[in-house]
Amino acid sequence: MVWRQSIIRSTRWRFWWQLVAIAFQKPHLLYDYFVALSLGEHFFSFRHEVKAQLEVLKQQQQVQKTEKASYQLSPVS
Repeated sequence: MVWRQSIIRSTRWRFWWQLVAIAFQKPHLLYDYFVALSLGEHFFSFRHEVKAQLEVLKQQQQVQKTEKASYQLSPVS
């Protein structure tokens, strides 16, 4: 988690700034800060997984709708 937050992400400068600010101003909250970061990491990846699953379901429903529509008889004139 720290590797991704402090090195890889484009928001790494914000991470370092917040870490230093918390360490100097409220050192008793450092543990809570890391807990919040790890929860954010978990839900960030979880959000992408759920989004991908929902997109697959949406595509399947659209296919089913078109198949169902093709089974309908056209009106006789």
